[in-house]
Amino acid sequence: MAAGNEVTLIKLDSEIEFSNVQAKNDPNNFPWASWGTDNKLPITMAQKISKCGVLSAGIEAKARIAIGKGMRPVVITGVDDKGEDEYSFVTDADIDAWFEDNQVFKNSLSFIRNTIGYGWSHGRIILDNDGKKIARYRTDEVAKCRLKRKDDTGKITGTYYAADWAQILGSDNDKYLKEFTILEEGEEYHSLKEIIDSNATVKEFAIISRGPLGINEYYPAPAWYSCIDWVDMAIKVPAMKVAMMNNQMSIKYIITISDRFFSKIHPDWGSYTAEQKAAAFQTKAMEINDHLSGNDKAYKSIVTGSYIDPVTLKETQDINIQVIDDKVKDGKLLPDSGAANKEVLFALMINPAIMGANTFGGDYSGGAGSGSDIREAYLVQIMLMENERQMNAGIFDVVKRINGWDKKTYTVKNKKGEEVKIPGTKLCFKYPNLILTTLDKGGSTAPAKM
Repeated sequence: MAAGNEVTLIKLDSEIEFSNVQAKNDPNNFPWASWGTDNKLPITMAQKISKCGVLSAGIEAKARIAIGKGMRPVVITGVDDKGEDEYSFVTDADIDAWFEDNQVFKNSLSFIRNTIGYGWSHGRIILDNDGKKIARYRTDEVAKCRLKRKDDTGKITGTYYAADWAQILGSDNDKYLKEFTILEEGEEYHSLKEIIDSNATVKEFAIISRGPLGINEYYPAPAWYSCIDWVDMAIKVPAMKVAMMNNQMSIKYIITISDRFFSKIHPDWGSYTAEQKAAAFQTKAMEINDHLSGNDKAYKSIVTGSYIDPVTLKETQDINIQVIDDKVKDGKLLPDSGAANKEVLFALMINPAIMGANTFGGDYSGGAGSGSDIREAYLVQIMLMENERQMNAGIFDVVKRINGWDKKTYTVKNKKGEEVKIPGTKLCFKYPNLILTTLDKGGSTAPAKM
């Protein structure tokens, strides 16, 4: 954050009083809207994301696919035969410097990651010293942000930020809580322009982008939350496997040797002490175990005798070897894990081929994948990410108009190589992506597309 633009720590509304502990801890008494019944839902989400590999990787993959090679300023130079806009990249010293100073790639990636992982994003816009242009933009960790309760007109006028909400007491002593005036959602440019024209002294503002709210009033649910039970399944399967491996007894055989066998090979067996008999039994058991164990001992046989027990009149083996069935067979629970992983990816709207989930075959993946599967799935994924891209680009459209980039004239080359002058009203922001191709195209990727 630039020097001189540090956020001033604020106090909450001093008119709010907490008469007792119960009232103090009542979320309805706080000026912010509780995110979840205990205001800890984003913490739960973060824990599940961090523990579920397929969910964490899916969110990261979607964000990276959406951002592509990073946002770039372009101008619309015309329309092709198919009715699609034609673009040309813009090189402008002011825009390039602003992008570099504000780490646009990093902040845009964080914005999209927040939107996918938590359903919305929270950013901050900071004006320059004159209060006329946008000098800084940053994206916050949305799990640390809360929305202010709606006013009497139904508008959200502010947001709150706290690094650790467990430290927030909901009183005048909340020195770790920061409050920001919010730019009206959907009217960000006009909201900020009105503030600038009024010569307000406040220079830092929150800007948010939310997905569909559904029945929720403040915080939208991320797409993956619709399969929260499958997320729990994906988390529990490896935990169960580890517990089983740590606690199971891996015994392959039960070996029974009758006293009659030892009497045959030890004529004085009847006079042996208990210790001598135990030693003889141990020696024979080790011989049998060594005979059967090891990769080079597979399919070996043991030849032994039998006799008729004089009491039971049943045939009894001198040596009996019982093979124990492995109750924890390799692959147990993996079909459940595979199903959970797929359900999570479907909820995220990710084709499993992109994540390599179709390359293993068998019950786990449902079939083998191919380069064509991955390539086509990737192309579809780029199209599906247009919503998150547009939400992110909307922030920079505000910057464009406030900073006057839309009033410039840009000189670019059209497809014929001719230099043309394009008005700044045609300036927009796009995300170039490398496109996977087949090898007969002469390479594995084609030039960037937007």
